[in-house]
Amino acid sequence: MTQHTSPTYLCDVAVFAHIPLTREQFFWYTSDVPLPPGTLVRVPLFRRTVRGVVLACHSDHTRAGGNIKLKRIAAVLHNNYFTPTQIALATHIATTTFTSLGTVLSQFYVPPTAARAGTHDTAPSQRARKRPALTATTRTVCADVLARTGTYASFLLRDTPATARDALFTHLIARLHATDATAQVLILLPEILITAQTVAFVRAHFPTQHISVIHNKLAKGALWRAYSDIASGTAQIIIGTRKALFAPFANLALVIVDEEHDMSFKQWERAPRFDARAVADTLARMHSCPLVAVSAAPHITRTVPRPLAAAPLSPPITLVDMRAVHFERVKEATAKKRKKPPVTLFSPILLDAMRTALAHRHQVLLFFNHKGMSAFSLCTDCGTLLACPDCDRALVLATEGHYECFHCTYTTSIFPTCAQCNGMTFRNVGYGTGKIENMCAKLFPRARIIRIDGHSMRGTHAAREVIAQANDADIIIGTQMALKDWRNPRLRVVGILDADALLSIPDISADERLFAFIANAAAAVTHARRSPGTVLVQTYKPDYHLFADAARLAYDRFRKRVLAERRTLHYPPYWRVIKLIFQHKDADKVATLAQEWHAKITDLAVAHTPWLISAPHAPLLPKLRGLHRCQILIRITNPTRTVAPIPETLATLLSATPPRTIIDIDPVSLV
Repeated sequence: MTQHTSPTYLCDVAVFAHIPLTREQFFWYTSDVPLPPGTLVRVPLFRRTVRGVVLACHSDHTRAGGNIKLKRIAAVLHNNYFTPTQIALATHIATTTFTSLGTVLSQFYVPPTAARAGTHDTAPSQRARKRPALTATTRTVCADVLARTGTYASFLLRDTPATARDALFTHLIARLHATDATAQVLILLPEILITAQTVAFVRAHFPTQHISVIHNKLAKGALWRAYSDIASGTAQIIIGTRKALFAPFANLALVIVDEEHDMSFKQWERAPRFDARAVADTLARMHSCPLVAVSAAPHITRTVPRPLAAAPLSPPITLVDMRAVHFERVKEATAKKRKKPPVTLFSPILLDAMRTALAHRHQVLLFFNHKGMSAFSLCTDCGTLLACPDCDRALVLATEGHYECFHCTYTTSIFPTCAQCNGMTFRNVGYGTGKIENMCAKLFPRARIIRIDGHSMRGTHAAREVIAQANDADIIIGTQMALKDWRNPRLRVVGILDADALLSIPDISADERLFAFIANAAAAVTHARRSPGTVLVQTYKPDYHLFADAARLAYDRFRKRVLAERRTLHYPPYWRVIKLIFQHKDADKVATLAQEWHAKITDLAVAHTPWLISAPHAPLLPKLRGLHRCQILIRITNPTRTVAPIPETLATLLSATPPRTIIDIDPVSLV
């Protein structure tokens, strides 16, 4: 390192790299000129150079501990790149998710790119579509929200049907911009697909407003242009997924969270593992603006939601008893002296509803929460499961003919071999969206069919293409990303093909997710111009109490029952949960590591009762991407049902966990 004796400035720089949480989250570097906080720089770090953000700049060298050797900032890339609010938000996320500050700031970073000619997000000036009329309830809510403009306030709203939500959104934006044309509105959505649909809806009602779109699949140039428009105040409406929270807002006046219940708001696949709903709340506090969260079935760990509209007296939901369907097919086969028929996915009532809808040129949506052509595959010679060598999961037949793992990038050739006997023939068991698509093509050869799942949404412009196809499609087949409110008056039939599969996951949130899916489906079929459509829920357990509540859209009764169960079992919202997952290539080492940390946490918990510490156990995915895994669940009492901070002693201990350890605060799933 080079020692600088000339008068220079000392800068605290958070580098875009992982730094152990047990030490300061910045390094000292020198500069010949003062650099304002938020400046993007390039600095040397060990044997490489990395980007970093200036957090503070000092002229007093005594802060560095006297006569020590310091490295110089290699280059200044962009002055005032990050706003003070962005740095404060990044610091908050880093602290609450136990992630190094540089890792979080790297998620905020968008590479500056020269502007190129192309289509802009602002639609050409045209006559706006007439806004949906406000009801007495939505008019009151709209007035309450606007009365809190300029101050923080949180509104959690339950909307059944979804038409009340559209009316509230459009009137809020229109009245806000009528008083302040520079006000910025953020509409936060869980997935890219619904983002494209919402953009089309907002453009139709606000054709002269400047709309910016933000999500991870945008090209770098488009993303940088969106950030620039937001920072300059040009963008008036910002629509996006989790990444939109990181934008440099100039005058944020309202935050809207749509589909509030959706689990996609929680980032769990990589650090930082933050909940976008909680971060949106923090962002609204920082900008002193109202936050409005809306859902047909809000997350039950939140506060009690305020109804936007009364539940319909006759919800368009029908439960189909698949036991009776199967017994009838067995009876018919026995009478004709045929072999026992296999289990079917299509009940007669669903097929009749599909035929009727297609005959009247209406649209059908089929929901099945598993992509691919099968559930798993077995070797026909020895019966061995065809599994991923890097993950403890079955490989699934893809529509292209090869087998692939849904949890890593592993794929086989067109001719895979059995790991046990080298056999090359396999029996594909179960269903997936790809197989259902083929079945529908045979049943309805003239229908235009599209599939919406992880496979069809891989391309950069996949969302835009899917939206264009979905408007003209006769049958839509997809996973949970397809079960959204398409605002399409042609959609008349929604079929949930196997509701029981969603209940088979051994997790406390399984009931809540299924109820939300059914409520979303009911909202989706209420946009018909004349009469609402129907939702057919196929189940082998129609007597299960969840289906009784869902069929009546009795959200309050369902919420009360689930909360009573969670209070008894010490689960959220009455207890906060921290999930620790230890990972290592060696199975014995990861088990030993988990036992050691279980002992440390247990010793600490003695002085902080009541804490509940689970014994080390294998998660639902005991091996993932070549790493063996072992997890511990820590439950901390939360009597106020608010987001209470993690105890300082536990936070200090968690900060010292070994590399590759996953610390998931308030996880989506406990398994």
